[in-house]
Amino acid sequence: MESTGLLQSDKSDPHQAQKLPLVVDLDGTLLKTDSLHEGFVALLSRQPWQALRAIGTLLAHGRAAMKAEIAGHCFVNIDTLPLNDDFLGWLKMQAASGRELYLVSAADQGVVEKMATRIGIFKSCVGSDGTRNLKGQHKAEFLAKMFPNGFAYAGDSAADIAVWNRARAIVLVHASASVSSRAERLQKPIEARFAGVQGAWRPLLRQFRLHQWSKNLLVFVPVILAHRFADQQAWLHSLVAFFALGVTATATYIVNDLVDLQADRSHTTKCKRPIAAGEVSIALACALVPIFLVTGFALAFATGPAAGAVLAAYLALTLAYSFKLKRIALFDTVVLGLLFTLRIVLGAAAADIPLSPWLLAFSVSMFFSLSMAKRQTEIAKKALFSEAEMIVGRGYQASDGVLTLVYGISSGVASLVILMLYTTNSVAAGLYREPAWLWVVPLLLYLWQMRIWLLAHRGVLDDDPIVFALKDKASLALGVGCAIAFYLAL
Repeated sequence: MESTGLLQSDKSDPHQAQKLPLVVDLDGTLLKTDSLHEGFVALLSRQPWQALRAIGTLLAHGRAAMKAEIAGHCFVNIDTLPLNDDFLGWLKMQAASGRELYLVSAADQGVVEKMATRIGIFKSCVGSDGTRNLKGQHKAEFLAKMFPNGFAYAGDSAADIAVWNRARAIVLVHASASVSSRAERLQKPIEARFAGVQGAWRPLLRQFRLHQWSKNLLVFVPVILAHRFADQQAWLHSLVAFFALGVTATATYIVNDLVDLQADRSHTTKCKRPIAAGEVSIALACALVPIFLVTGFALAFATGPAAGAVLAAYLALTLAYSFKLKRIALFDTVVLGLLFTLRIVLGAAAADIPLSPWLLAFSVSMFFSLSMAKRQTEIAKKALFSEAEMIVGRGYQASDGVLTLVYGISSGVASLVILMLYTTNSVAAGLYREPAWLWVVPLLLYLWQMRIWLLAHRGVLDDDPIVFALKDKASLALGVGCAIAFYLAL
């Protein structure tokens, strides 16, 4: 359950506290996120060498110099950074009552000035200047000189304890329990307290995108199509590969969200993703990536070196997609189709099952079509709900809908042709007692493809087609029909 908002006011002398000028921190207080982390991730995704240079500046000249260098390359859209709306609403009431508000932050001066302009209620703003890092004790001393008659301070972190020690009143904004406890021990009036989100693990679980793990069920396809139903080791290795792919994919989703942060905040639905919304910190997200990758590869190599090699190929292609390939129109859908196919290849490698060229040809065509359907949905939504021509972060325009429709449907039909050719091939006759039942499968898949493309053309396919199919009753019914036909063919 979530709970945010003003919890407590100063009971001893609220009017006296509210006469004091109020100094507001930026990162984690006015903002849900950290502007330095935002800037570094944006720089890393667009100019990696400049990001490495910024780290060198940190080591050589200190944190303030690094902030200035990152701010000089600013790729962050200040106007889309997520705000602590409950706190901002309270600030606006304070400003309306005539109280003087000041924005003072350890963020670079350029960033602070842009934020002050965005909000429009601060009398002045001050940030780090490339030499002085305005944080902790440095900020406390600066504010003591700036306000010799006293000030109230709104902050959120342990670094703000030193500032509260010099302030005459405290405002706690989404502070942790330990920070709140330390602030209370200063025995100063707490003018206001804004609670953070209760149950912070929920946004984290959403960030993991466990529902996307359903696509990893493709690793079991080789075992099923090879009719290795009684092979316990094959099933066990496929299961291990499923989890290896799951945790690795979760790491790549995090990387993708970090790279796409600016574009996601301009998107109608992706702006609600946990990192974009400021519900999961960039620092935590970055820390989780290596943990998940190490876990994923440990699991994959436990089934054999071949599975580890396939997982490495999957990771390399996914990262290339996140950093560059997703911005190349049409080629991005080819990459997505290959990533789906690599799931099947991983399952075959883990279970030590030879791959059928028929299966590879069918999967590449089918998944290319489904990937194109996802783009068709985005293009259709863009044409319906936005006047802008280009889709942010992609290589597509709203007018590309006809092209993606033709390519996607034709690829889907090609996959069905491959499947029908397989059913007439002697290979199928040798594997199935009643191969005639296999003709039901392309018919049902054709009906499903038509449904997918109808929804995509209308712009109402809200999820990945595979994930959508696992939640859609009509798709599930068609899937059961395919399973029955497969069983009867056996």
